[in-house]
Amino acid sequence: MKRERMEQIFQYIEDREEVSTQELTDVFQVSTMTIRRALGELEAQGKIIRYHGGAKAVRISQPEASFDLRSRTNHEEKMAIARSGIALLKQQRSAEHPLSIFLGSGSSVYCMASQLDVKLSMPIVTDNLYAATMLESCHENTVVMTGGQLMQPSLNATGYLAEKCMSDLALDIAFVGTSAIDAEGNFYAYNLMESGMYSKIFAVSKHVVILADYSKLGQQKMVHVKKLDGQFTVITDSKADPAYLQNYMQLGARVIVADE
Repeated sequence: MKRERMEQIFQYIEDREEVSTQELTDVFQVSTMTIRRALGELEAQGKIIRYHGGAKAVRISQPEASFDLRSRTNHEEKMAIARSGIALLKQQRSAEHPLSIFLGSGSSVYCMASQLDVKLSMPIVTDNLYAATMLESCHENTVVMTGGQLMQPSLNATGYLAEKCMSDLALDIAFVGTSAIDAEGNFYAYNLMESGMYSKIFAVSKHVVILADYSKLGQQKMVHVKKLDGQFTVITDSKADPAYLQNYMQLGARVIVADE
């Protein structure tokens, strides 16, 4: 019966791509603990990826554009945004008050990591393998990677282990990318699994810097994470719609337009 139930649970998740723990509990009429044990076994088998409140089926191919293509799209704008991110980091860093820094996933954040020449006196935490590899090239920096299952094609760590690791941290400043920020200032993730990681990053960070080129602004995605407020700085490029930027500032966010 246990094996049959496990197969039914996996088939249910695979058919829907991702579901919440509560939905599985209601559908299969079992306890939350039973569902959690089943999800743990399915994750150990490599069939799913767990995240806070749910699970996602592992797919061989991902609909998200390849990371290389994303990195080359609007490349000049992203490099300029990355330089502004580094300048902001240098402004806020001092020997007396060292920062705890997090670099998240995303092509703009990777561009920042590729240009980060400042010698930092504290560990740099990241959930992205591309960023970690680039940062490690400077041997004077200490790079700490979160745990979790790597998501293709961006190679960022996600799922239960990644979120648990983030819960144990206290960060001064986090630099992250985004799938979209709409005209009203709502921040979106690519999918439900990433939204859990973003929520953890926002919860443990004093300040969050979003690196987003103009094509990400005024857009909507399926998974809303949080509305901009005084916790956020948005760094974008000169092609961004001024009306969007004005709305973000009215919400309390700081806006920086990168000098290209």
